[in-house]
Amino acid sequence: MKPNPNAYSSYLAVQILKTLKTGMDYKILSKQTGIPVSTLTRYVTNKTIPHGKRAAVLIEKLVSSVDIPALVNQRLVLNEDEVDVSQVVSESSLVELIVAYMLREFSGYRIDAVLGVD
Repeated sequence: MKPNPNAYSSYLAVQILKTLKTGMDYKILSKQTGIPVSTLTRYVTNKTIPHGKRAAVLIEKLVSSVDIPALVNQRLVLNEDEVDVSQVVSESSLVELIVAYMLREFSGYRIDAVLGVD
């Protein structure tokens, strides 16, 4: 069975909103997206989801208006010569946000790997 890209876009949009909601309130999210607070609340609480083009537009607005590198840096732990990324990779919705950001930033480049396992 082939995955439905519209369903994934809807899911990803909600996950991104949930990640961003941990660091900002609905008013700020509403200003960034142009979507009313009441609608954002229904998305974040899983009462409804954005569909089709609205989900894609929402993802694009969020990825382009949010400082994703800053979100990642807030969760990095620096220990002398090492960087602990466990707080970043353990938050699946943040990883999905990073993926959306990287797809947007590096579209058209030949990239073989993003994060080495070692």
